[in-house]
Amino acid sequence: MSTPTMSTAPTQQSQPMTTITIECIKLKDWLGEHKTYNLLVDDNWQSWHDDITLTFRVCSLDNYVNGTIQCPDPNSDAIGTNNWKYNDMYTKKVIHDCLSAGQKYHTLNCETAKEMWTNL
Repeated sequence: MSTPTMSTAPTQQSQPMTTITIECIKLKDWLGEHKTYNLLVDDNWQSWHDDITLTFRVCSLDNYVNGTIQCPDPNSDAIGTNNWKYNDMYTKKVIHDCLSAGQKYHTLNCETAKEMWTNL
C-alpha cells in the first residue's frame, strides 16, 4: 500500500478578483435621445425640466444628477472610478447641451453633474 506524499511543487497564488462597480455608459445611449429643441431659457423651466428628466431616466443618468451613485474608491476599484468620472462628465455634457447660451453661466466651474443640476 502506498502512502500519501506531500507535493513540494510550488502552488500558484491566485490573484484577487477585481470587482467593477460602475459600468461605462455607451455613447449610443445618449445619441439616440439627443434630439431636443427645448433648450432652457428664462421662461420654460417646467417643460425643459420634464424633458431633461425623462432623458436622464432613459439614458441612466438620473443617479448622477441626484448624487445617488458615488465615485468608488480608486484604490479598490480603479476601473469603476474611471467609469464613474466618464459617466459624470457625460452627464455634464448632456446638461450643457440642453442649455441656452444665457443659462450656461449657472453651471460654470461645476465639478460634478450633481453640482450642475443643483445650480440650475
